[in-house]
Amino acid sequence: MKNPLKNILTNKFDYNLLQHVLHEYRFPRNKIRSMLLSGEMTRVKKGLYVKGGSSFSLPVLANMVYGPS
Repeated sequence: MKNPLKNILTNKFDYNLLQHVLHEYRFPRNKIRSMLLSGEMTRVKKGLYVKGGSSFSLPVLANMVYGPS
């Protein structure tokens, strides 16, 4: 699998969606770490990511981070 993020249609996604996309990998957490280090995606908050180099709305991300508990 060359670029697993191409299967994710939105610019922002959570850990559960990422785990689902990377289910074919033996160690998906290692792949997540390598994608973070390479800049393919950026961690906004624990469990919340955006695609690297993508444009995103700050108010939308703020609502995701500080949404209702």
